[in-house]
Amino acid sequence: MNQLKSNMISLYKEKGKEWLDRLDLLIEQLSRKWNLTDLKPVENMTYHYVAKATRNRQMVVIKIGLDQDVLNAEIAALKHFNGRGCIRLIDHINGSILLEQAMPGMTLRSLYPQFMEDVMDHYINVVDSLPKVYSNNFQQISDWLKGLDDFKSDRISNDLIQKAIHLKNELLNTMHEPYVIHGDLHLDNILSHQNQWICIDPKGIVGDKSFEMAAFDFISSHEIGDADTMNERILILASKAQIDRERLAQWVYVRLILSAVWFCEDNKDPSWAIQLAHLVK
Repeated sequence: MNQLKSNMISLYKEKGKEWLDRLDLLIEQLSRKWNLTDLKPVENMTYHYVAKATRNRQMVVIKIGLDQDVLNAEIAALKHFNGRGCIRLIDHINGSILLEQAMPGMTLRSLYPQFMEDVMDHYINVVDSLPKVYSNNFQQISDWLKGLDDFKSDRISNDLIQKAIHLKNELLNTMHEPYVIHGDLHLDNILSHQNQWICIDPKGIVGDKSFEMAAFDFISSHEIGDADTMNERILILASKAQIDRERLAQWVYVRLILSAVWFCEDNKDPSWAIQLAHLVK
């Protein structure tokens, strides 16, 4: 909860403080509306209040946020995926979401890197189980990536920014058969559920498979190490998924620099993302 409070105040300033002040009342109101009992807030809240609960003997999750655009995009994605490879949406109202709870809910990250290739296989199965359908109702990844073009700061080397811009322009121009993807499919966003693995927290954005899979565990401080290890993992994942290794590596680089840009915009330290970008070959 402390991390949530810190993030909301840092990002939204006075608006974030007001939202935090109203949060207990919002939780009470939604609990009555949805007949929720036994609420248990999760430990790793960042930009949303999230709690597990019981509803008429069904295990559910409630998610409350301040940014309506972000939540509306997630709701649209949940409806689009409709339980195929993704957790099911039960209901939503005024920036709050009620979801089916993944059971038992173990994260795919809990098996990584000890069972690296098994994790990759499960990851690819989730990617492949999401419907490959294009829709004009979702944001394009090119919109996300505009942040690279507009970025001005000495916290990231201009050489790194220019390389990312060059690569993303080439990748966007050669994108084949885009569809609605999760958009933030890292290993903490894949959970065990009824003898399968499914994703949670979709962003809902139009992109391609290589961009989707570049999120794996590469855009994470967990990956900081040596270049050989990281690039071997990129090679193995690309081979298993039958996608072009160079294209995957390039998207990993672009997404790392984009993450660094976002960290700068949120007044956070971008150094780990920059460090990882230097490892990608």
